[in-house]
Amino acid sequence: LFDAVTLRRPDFAEGWNRRATILYMMGALDKSADDVARVLELEPRHFGALAGLGAIEAKRGRDGAAIAALPVDGTSPAD
Repeated sequence: LFDAVTLRRPDFAEGWNRRATILYMMGALDKSADDVARVLELEPRHFGALAGLGAIEAKRGRDGAAIAALPVDGTSPAD
């Protein structure tokens, strides 16, 4: 379903974010991270994507990267 959403509306950040969440739950961390990157291209302050990136990095054992992904002051790590 979310594959179709991303094909029909490639500019719709939430479609990418939902697919990233499903991929994460399936254990497809690299694919999930790719979708998160697309979300953040479209919406750099998307909290769900930033939190998802933190979860991916934590699952990979990269605690520093996980912490760095989380917005703590209302800005994104890209700011």
